[in-house]
Amino acid sequence: MLRGAEGLLDYLEQAEAAPPPPPAIDLPAGRPLVLRTVSRMPLTPLILPAPQYSFPEQEKVQKAREALLTNPALAKQLLLPVVASGRASPDAVRVLRAACDGLKDRACMDFLRGR
Repeated sequence: MLRGAEGLLDYLEQAEAAPPPPPAIDLPAGRPLVLRTVSRMPLTPLILPAPQYSFPEQEKVQKAREALLTNPALAKQLLLPVVASGRASPDAVRVLRAACDGLKDRACMDFLRGR
């Protein structure tokens, strides 16, 4: 059993030191860090490029926004399935509301009021 500060100091001198923490690495935003090991070598960082995601809903919203002034029926046709499924962004709902308002479609406006 340890007695006082001297006993604690003796115990700490005999105990093995823990390995130091890995060095801090500054990463560019959006890039994941993957550590890989090679036999008997320290961990080396491997920076992977940020993945390129495709958002088909955003493409539909952009097409609907462009068609809104000339063909609001096309904008409604593009966005109504997405909004009805519940997966639409607030921007898609806003564009659909503008299309329904331009068409004076009361049923569509009532549907959107429930959202």
